[in-house]
Amino acid sequence: MKLGEIPAGGYVNLRCATEAEKTLASWFDYKQCAVDGYGRHAVHFEFDEKTNVLGSLDDKYRGTKVGGHPVILTLLIDHTERVVGLDIETDNNTRLFLRKKAHMLGRQAMSFYGDDGWTCERRQPGSDEAPIGGLFIRERCSKTVDGKDIVVHRDFYRPLHGELKDFVSTAKIEVHSIK
Repeated sequence: MKLGEIPAGGYVNLRCATEAEKTLASWFDYKQCAVDGYGRHAVHFEFDEKTNVLGSLDDKYRGTKVGGHPVILTLLIDHTERVVGLDIETDNNTRLFLRKKAHMLGRQAMSFYGDDGWTCERRQPGSDEAPIGGLFIRERCSKTVDGKDIVVHRDFYRPLHGELKDFVSTAKIEVHSIK
């Protein structure tokens, strides 16, 4: 889609992904952000809680969420003002209850794009990694759907010698157009 097709409202806190202190007044300021190795500008953004609040208005339920998970969103824009990608990454700076379920967002994304046709690479625990309750996940799955490359990263484990509260539970979903 073209940048001009994004609704003017509903999004706040636009900033460059690689320079968080560099805030943007609108989507069209994206060229202020550095270009990555693929010629794309990465812009972090959040949903505007005034127009996107679902459920309770209690602050602990507010924020930018996808599939019920607090996330960090990054839009990738090329030099022709075309949106060429969206990265969705679970936010580790959330309540423990939500953080421990973060890896499940990756499974939700895989189900959304269809359970069949995924190519997955799974890692075994490293010398400093251990399962949590018998479950260990370090995987990267990918597939192509409707002109988009979809990549899902999921991690769920704990450091072998760390405290239980220092576990890793994350998901990252990359949806990028095929050029």
